Amino acid sequence: MKFPARFDIRISAIFTPDRPFLLANRYKQNVYPVWNLLKQLDTEGKLVTPAQKLLTAPTMPAEKLYDTFKDPQPRPMTINVSRRRRIAAAQREELEQEIEALEKEARAREEEIDELVGCSPF
Repeated sequence: MKFPARFDIRISAIFTPDRPFLLANRYKQNVYPVWNLLKQLDTEGKLVTPAQKLLTAPTMPAEKLYDTFKDPQPRPMTINVSRRRRIAAAQREELEQEIEALEKEARAREEEIDELVGCSPF
C-alpha cells in the first residue's frame, strides 16, 4: 500500500543539535568498542563519506529527512532540493503544532492534578 506523497519523506527533528552524536559518555566509552574506534578513525582521517563524518561531527543537523519508500536503510537526505524543502517546511509546521498541542495538554493535566492535590504552582 502506498501512502500519500506527504508520507514518502519524513522529517526527524533533533532538539539538541548543539551536542555531538558522540557526546562524552563514560559508559559507552568503556562498553562499546566502536565508540572509541570512530573517534580514532576520525583523527586518522579515515572517515571520508558525509555519513561517516556526521558521526564524529562536533554538532548535529537540527533536522534530517528520510525517504521511507525509496531507501530501505534510514539514511538522511539533505534538504537542498526544492521538493524536499517544501515537504520539510510542511512537516516542520505539523511537528510544531503537535508539540504545542502536547504542551497544552500537559499543562492542563498538571493544573488538574494541582486542583486534586490542593496545591498551586504559585
